[in-house]
Amino acid sequence: MKSECKLLFIVVLFNLALVLIFYLLISDAESKGTSSLGLSTSYIQEDNPYYKTEHKFRPTITFTHTIDFKKLKIGYSTNRFDNLFFGEKKQEIKFNNGLKGINKQKLVYDSFMIGRQFERWLIMPFIANAKLDNKTYMNNSLLSHKVNHVWLYGLNVNYFFSKQYSVSFSYILPNNEIYLDNGFVTGISINF
Repeated sequence: MKSECKLLFIVVLFNLALVLIFYLLISDAESKGTSSLGLSTSYIQEDNPYYKTEHKFRPTITFTHTIDFKKLKIGYSTNRFDNLFFGEKKQEIKFNNGLKGINKQKLVYDSFMIGRQFERWLIMPFIANAKLDNKTYMNNSLLSHKVNHVWLYGLNVNYFFSKQYSVSFSYILPNNEIYLDNGFVTGISINF
């Protein structure tokens, strides 16, 4: 019961933060906003007790919008466009008993960020509401299908080469529910 109340509180808080962002976008005509479309590569280290995976780089398309509010930057980022183009990510796995299989994952996330810009550097901690759809196959037979809704936390650092181009580096903290040991993301964005 306590964990359900905590999850409900976090969901409400996250949604209020998104409402605040959109309110600021609409109401404050003087606030500057920046949108960006990025191509990034993620490197995810998993510690799944049932099978082992090779740590592979995975491409991702992201859309981000940030606004200036006083001295803060407030942002929203999503990979929903990525799923329109790439869909599920597929990789070979090796079960603990030595047999091989296939793992297909589809990750959808929406993240909220708040931070400050120091000259060309923008530093933003984030919280992401993520849905991981995970399917495991062996010999073309579905062994398991699990959908996890989790909160991911991390830090995003951007460096702006110019007003139009930036490069980003992110670190995602471990999450036991989806067997995430570490997550690293690097990307380049076109800002408009």
